[in-house]
Amino acid sequence: MRRVTLGRLAAGLLALGLVLLLAGAVLGGTGAAGSSSWTGSGPGWGSFGFMGSGMMGGGGMMGGNGMGQAMGSALAGRVGQPISPAQATALGAAAPAGASVDRATSRITFQTNDVRLAVLASPPGGPDMTFRIAGLVNPTLVVPLGATVTVQLVNADSDTSHNWALTTAQPPFPFMAMMSAPPAFPGAVAQPLGDPTSAGLPSETVRFTASAAGMYTYLCEVPGHAAQGMHGTFQVTGA
Repeated sequence: MRRVTLGRLAAGLLALGLVLLLAGAVLGGTGAAGSSSWTGSGPGWGSFGFMGSGMMGGGGMMGGNGMGQAMGSALAGRVGQPISPAQATALGAAAPAGASVDRATSRITFQTNDVRLAVLASPPGGPDMTFRIAGLVNPTLVVPLGATVTVQLVNADSDTSHNWALTTAQPPFPFMAMMSAPPAFPGAVAQPLGDPTSAGLPSETVRFTASAAGMYTYLCEVPGHAAQGMHGTFQVTGA
């Protein structure tokens, strides 16, 4: 009995240490090439040699949504600018300027080089572990080559952290998606946001240039989220 108790205590302390390391990495600033510290050269995911998929897998100590919930609590009120729930709802439903929205095919096509969109992470009233853009769930986004893309991420999940990143990787994604999903363009990563607080829902705005044509994927890098379907297609068109 004593061995079991000590084992559980050690596991709990290790889990707490992981959460503190994650929060420190996120709050520590940005890494190389305009990416967040998750994927940059700073104290991000890559520096934690013990965070492989074996211990962190879906059936492991921090599997499922456990890490996202721990991060949401740790980062609450510390990252991002708060907006009101009413503002978030309006942003998540509004069609972006300069874009056509095809609800039948869940596709948003921009005809402008000034692309601006709001992304709500796991808002209430919709499927869990998804993004909502212009009222659509994980829609395909199509932008012209050379467009300046501004993304406002809002964490609408009441108890789980989320981020937004654009990557060259394609689904399916492993539990630790951030380990094999490099940013598609400099600046195309929004840091993880904590839980909403009485001040509002946390939001962050990032900006990047879609400088190369191709098929990309936007996703949430919090462990397990992309593997559960929190991702969509991002297409850059043009010669």
